[in-house]
Amino acid sequence: MKKIYIEYAELKEQEKALTAKIKEVNLKIQEDMTIKGETKIANEVGTFSLKLIYAWTFTDTVDKLKAKLKKTEEKEKEEGLAKSKTSYSLTFNSPKNNG
Repeated sequence: MKKIYIEYAELKEQEKALTAKIKEVNLKIQEDMTIKGETKIANEVGTFSLKLIYAWTFTDTVDKLKAKLKKTEEKEKEEGLAKSKTSYSLTFNSPKNNG
């Protein structure tokens, strides 16, 4: 097997582990900042900021408009009015994760 494929697979495994660790540390930092009542902390490694994120729930009116828009988009695709752009994306599945 070519070395580049092995390297990619190993890097993806490292990325998965790092992502999990980053999430864990992120939650600890958020908890620490919340306890301290801080929204911004600057230190020698950088600035950490807590930002308030809004998750919106809309009325049925908006949901119906979204559904109508989606149907219109599908109709334009079928009729050839909509234009698409294509590109490639590499996916990788480790055999360790497949069962």
